[in-house]
Amino acid sequence: MDCGNRMMNKDMYNTLAAEQYPHIRIALREVSQVNTPSLDTCNEWEQFTAVIQLTIAGTTRTHSMPVRGAHQGLQRYTFKGRHTIRLTDFGIEPPTAMLGAVKVKNEMTINMNLIVVLGNR
Repeated sequence: MDCGNRMMNKDMYNTLAAEQYPHIRIALREVSQVNTPSLDTCNEWEQFTAVIQLTIAGTTRTHSMPVRGAHQGLQRYTFKGRHTIRLTDFGIEPPTAMLGAVKVKNEMTINMNLIVVLGNR
């Protein structure tokens, strides 16, 4: 994450406890059809609902989000979506600066572009 301002980046990294938790993790748990016959036959972008587990600063929450998905062939799928979360849902207090004159919104938008390849482990 980089907003182009070194001090603001430092504040956000501190807020997200980035030294202890250097990664934001997104785990895809389920994709279900909205009005699509089958993901395997979906070569065009179609609407789906994804269930994800999102881990930020050591706290994991399950979210449902709308995504667009397409079968790319050879057991390969792409899912794209955008989901807004509240920092306080993850136990994160939005930071303030200048004695409270500057406040960070409680919301963060996650943009996901996920490529999934199915195969034997």
